Amino acid sequence: MNIIGTQHFAYTEWHHLPGQSHLAASEKSWDAADGHQCHSQHQGKIVVITTKWHRGLVTAVSIAVACVFVLGTGSASAVSDTPLPASTLPTPVGTSPVARGAIIGPTQDLTWIDKTTVSLAKFASYSSTDATRGSAVTVTGSFVIPQGTPPPGGWPVVVIAHPTIGLTNNCGIPNLPVAAYVALPIVTPFTSLGYAVAIPDYEGLGPNGTHRYLDPRAAAYNVIDAVRAFGKLSPAVSKRWLVVGNSQGGHAAWAADEYNSLYGQGLSMVAAVAINPVANVTAFPALAAAGRLSANQRALATALAYAAVQSSNGTLTLKQLIPGVTQDQITSLIGCGPDRPAVAASITAAQVTPADSSAVTSYQAALSRLALPQRRLSVPLRVIQSDRDDVILPSWNTFAIRAARAAGGSVSQRVQVGGDHQYAKLDATDFAWIAGVFAQR
Repeated sequence: MNIIGTQHFAYTEWHHLPGQSHLAASEKSWDAADGHQCHSQHQGKIVVITTKWHRGLVTAVSIAVACVFVLGTGSASAVSDTPLPASTLPTPVGTSPVARGAIIGPTQDLTWIDKTTVSLAKFASYSSTDATRGSAVTVTGSFVIPQGTPPPGGWPVVVIAHPTIGLTNNCGIPNLPVAAYVALPIVTPFTSLGYAVAIPDYEGLGPNGTHRYLDPRAAAYNVIDAVRAFGKLSPAVSKRWLVVGNSQGGHAAWAADEYNSLYGQGLSMVAAVAINPVANVTAFPALAAAGRLSANQRALATALAYAAVQSSNGTLTLKQLIPGVTQDQITSLIGCGPDRPAVAASITAAQVTPADSSAVTSYQAALSRLALPQRRLSVPLRVIQSDRDDVILPSWNTFAIRAARAAGGSVSQRVQVGGDHQYAKLDATDFAWIAGVFAQR
């Protein structure tokens, strides 16, 4: 339907400036009479302006000004599942390169792996950089080295960035009762091919600290510093590395690729692989407001609201974004206890409908600060997208991929036919691609 009643809108044009690695924004305006339209679903009163492509630059209505607004009584509504561009975050890097990745305290043997099949299997705490203050933080991780003699230059490193397990302390992989079931299927294929494997738990998923869910800087710093920590644990590992991540981990892998040029000094990143990444979920609040979330998206809604509250720096509350979710449900949904799946399955559309249009606007703005791309990619990125993903819609990641390419990044993509969000897998072509980038770089 055509936009009626409001003739003039501001919008932000995002683009890559020659010689710079970040995305720049310029404020523009247009009139509704110029032919811009919304797609109507005739539900509720929320209107989201669709985005457009212009001369290869990502263009969209500014979320702060005109992305979401309320129509008059009785008017039809329009809801778009088109994402909005990312809002670029500041990039504190604080801690000196020497301190990054330093091993903190004693290491422990991993209990979820058969140590007779590997030459090293350790759990360790290491230093990284706080995403908001630039101060040192402690992160935990698991580190595994294959058996045998390392190749010249050391074992190449693959960092496994794991999907959402929980958002609170002690929700890292080693703390899970099913750690072997979760970790071994992703570790063994790589160690059997001659890669050393690191699995960071992300800041706040160890015994202390606060987890910055989907903060691209925190995820990138934690991933990159895991490689530094690995080098301090063993001289047998190389400085050449690659990251593979799924879902939240796909977001972390992509973010590490972008922030590598800023934060990866002294290491040699060769590529990143992002499987069904949570790259840009700015369309999520409008779908929630319209009651159009899938059951699996409703299960994720509490975690995304939690991320948005963190990103808003205290200006948003969970009560505004997921007003019907009880405190007991929130505790279960951000934790990693055995009741989490059942509680997630019980969440209804009404419980995760934002309180009002102002909450939707602020929700989108907060998620845009966590969206990718934030910076130009530093090394090739491979995105694997399930065509039946009803959590992170394929069109959302297509939008993010286009933006990354428009910013000058190298992105290849493989669509997994018949796959959903939970069961996307690396196939033989992906392992061949990984071997190829290590051989070429």
